[in-house]
Amino acid sequence: MEDGGPSVTARRVAAHRLGFARVATDYGDPAADEALSADVAAGQVVPANRMHDYLAARTSFFDRTVVGAIDRGVQQVVVGAAGYDGRAFRYAKPGVRWFEVDHPATQRDKLERLERLGITSPHVRFAEADFTRDPAAGRLRAAGLDTGAPSLFLLEGVAVYLEPAVLETVLDQFRQVAAPGSRLAISVSLSRPDEGGAEDGARARFQAAVAALGEPARSTFEAPEAEALLARTGWRIVSGPGEDQQAAVRRDRLRSAGLLLASAGPRASARPRRSIQPGPAAPQQGSPPLPALLSQALVAFTIEFDNEAEHRLPHRTTSYGASGHGDGDPTTWLVSLAMWENCMRHVTDEPITVGELQTRARTGTNLDGMRRWGYITIDGTARKIHKGRPGPGAVLRATAPGLRARQIWLPLPGLIEQRWRERFGADQIGRLRDSLIAVVRRLDPGLPDCLPILSAALLSQGPDPALPPRPGGADPAALPLPGEPGSGCPSPGASTRSASTTSWPARSSNAGRSASPPPRPPSGPRWNRWPSRPAASRRPCSRESSRTRTTGAPRSAAPPPCRTTRWSCTAAATPTAANPASGLTRTQHVVTRPQQCGATVFHPP
Repeated sequence: MEDGGPSVTARRVAAHRLGFARVATDYGDPAADEALSADVAAGQVVPANRMHDYLAARTSFFDRTVVGAIDRGVQQVVVGAAGYDGRAFRYAKPGVRWFEVDHPATQRDKLERLERLGITSPHVRFAEADFTRDPAAGRLRAAGLDTGAPSLFLLEGVAVYLEPAVLETVLDQFRQVAAPGSRLAISVSLSRPDEGGAEDGARARFQAAVAALGEPARSTFEAPEAEALLARTGWRIVSGPGEDQQAAVRRDRLRSAGLLLASAGPRASARPRRSIQPGPAAPQQGSPPLPALLSQALVAFTIEFDNEAEHRLPHRTTSYGASGHGDGDPTTWLVSLAMWENCMRHVTDEPITVGELQTRARTGTNLDGMRRWGYITIDGTARKIHKGRPGPGAVLRATAPGLRARQIWLPLPGLIEQRWRERFGADQIGRLRDSLIAVVRRLDPGLPDCLPILSAALLSQGPDPALPPRPGGADPAALPLPGEPGSGCPSPGASTRSASTTSWPARSSNAGRSASPPPRPPSGPRWNRWPSRPAASRRPCSRESSRTRTTGAPRSAAPPPCRTTRWSCTAAATPTAANPASGLTRTQHVVTRPQQCGATVFHPP
């Protein structure tokens, strides 16, 4: 795709096809196919060169494969990366359903052209899928493909532009929905060990030409490699038993050109893959603990969200420069899911103060970074005018690139969740969501919806009792899937050593979420930091310290042992009064050994 329309390669292929003699049938609408090709070609004139001859042979191969399958009674044809292919119209026949799977941008452009040309397609089902990330099998099932009936699968002119691993995934996805008796026609770029001279030069010129057009060739195989790839994914080359000598010669010529026909069969043994061996230090028995499970799910969701955003969003990076698909406007620095959830989800072209943002997000964020990276302005400027952090009255607005990023980010949580429903099963993800909602309803209502951004000293903060209640009393059921596990997880970088002495109970006076404000803590030092900063991250003490600090009446119970550092404390801790807002007790550990600072921890009263 280029600027929302067909690429140069697509236009040239359409122009070539207008001059080909196509396989004729007594059904279908060839005029509709030609009208679409003419619209895409947009008047291009192409030379009658070797590429023209190859495309003529390739088009004839796929035409004859389609007509032969329909004449044998196949009633489902799947066109992978269909582009502007018009066989669904040229060879339309009552009772035969067509399924076109293609990149969303290309498919939408094609549908707009069909509507403008007045070409109807009631017999065609269109399924959007990006082969580099979307499960084609699930999209085809959702489009209504009958996986119990034989189908014909077509992959014309796309394999060369896919990485081998991506191509293998696509072939495997097609095989998952291919019933016995299904066939696959595919064109691949083949090289021969003994080729050289003119053949080698022609291949190099082709690869340089398509690379210059922004569509580099990514996969070339030797013939045995291509057959092995098909076999691993459950496709066996059709051998043609009983064919005459002339047919066998023609089949061999097609194979040498990379035009292959295969049938659905059993999968061959896959290549041995390197397995990740567990480390010798601490082998785990049984399933991972709950925090590991929550973390793995959230990390996987975040990676997929960030990858999709990177694919769609014009951006800049330190190591790789600009993304190359912007429109000439300044591009933003690439950031992650947390910056969307904690900042840009709430910052629009309407003014919002820092205090209002913190109330909505329930956490602070790196505002100066978001200004520097091109997403927001602070007090009307993208320049740095505040010596420190902007105060709660500072006014934020999204820049034009920030608004563009916001529109790209906005649908992604729902999109990734839908992919997970297709990938793992709607029932499985539905149960996961229901379970998380039930837990989140009993957690502190002041928790942020996403992982907080850590401060420079890697200090993790919990809910701030000084904040007013959530606007509108937000229901956890309305949160996107990544917001639910995020509501109960510490931020990345928080000390795991302090977790053993940190307890996060639900408030006894507030078992469920409520719109009423939480109780305010008594005046005095802030008590909402949990877990505390680990001692190892503080500045080392230069002398021994034996100071203690208490607030309120000490409890009679002995304090828990200090487990927040790699060393053991040598002095007892003095407990303080309970914080009525959180049900926790503040304890200052007294450290008398050099090179260790006291760590503030919380434990249940």
